[in-house]
Amino acid sequence: MKFLKTLGPYAVGLALLGICFPMMSVAGDIHAPIQSNGAIADIALGPDGLLIGRIVNAQGQPMSNIPVSIRQINQEVARTTTDENGTYVIRDLQGGVYHVVAGNGTRICRLWASQTAPPSALKGLLVVSNPEVILAQYQTGPLGTFFENAKYTLTNPLIIGGIVAAAVAIPVAIHNSNDDESGS
Repeated sequence: MKFLKTLGPYAVGLALLGICFPMMSVAGDIHAPIQSNGAIADIALGPDGLLIGRIVNAQGQPMSNIPVSIRQINQEVARTTTDENGTYVIRDLQGGVYHVVAGNGTRICRLWASQTAPPSALKGLLVVSNPEVILAQYQTGPLGTFFENAKYTLTNPLIIGGIVAAAVAIPVAIHNSNDDESGS
C-alpha cells in the first residue's frame, strides 16, 4: 500500500516529462512531405516571399489559365492561375516544405526565405503538366475526413501526454478513493 502511494508522484512526473519532451518519431510525421512523382526541389524565394513559376506541357509548351495550388500539411495556403505564358506569381510565402499542384503536375518544394537559400537552390519552379498522366487521389467522405483529422490530432505530443497522464492519474485516484472508503 505504501509502495503505491510512493509510486504515484513518480508516475505523474513521468507523464509530465512526456508532455514536455515530445516523441520525435511521432512529431516528425506531422511535417513529413506529401509524396509526389519527383524529388524535392530547393527554391529560393524572392523578396516578400515571392515565388515565380511556370507550367508547361510534356512538349515544353506553356499552359495558360491553369490553376496552381500551394499546399502545406494538407492545407491550401495560396491559389492562383497561370497567365498566357504559363507563368504564375505568388507572394507572401514563408520558408518551408510545400506541395505545388498545377494541372496534372505536382512538385514538392523546399522554399527558402530570401537570402537563406543554399547556392544550389533554383530561382523559380517549373512544373510539367502531362495530360497523359492521371493522378489518383483518395476522395474521402465524412468518415474518411474524420479519421484523417484524428490522425493529426492524435500525433500531437500534448494530446499523447494528456492521454498518458489520464491513464496514470485515473487508476491512482480510484485506488485512493477505495482506501478512503475501507478506512471508515
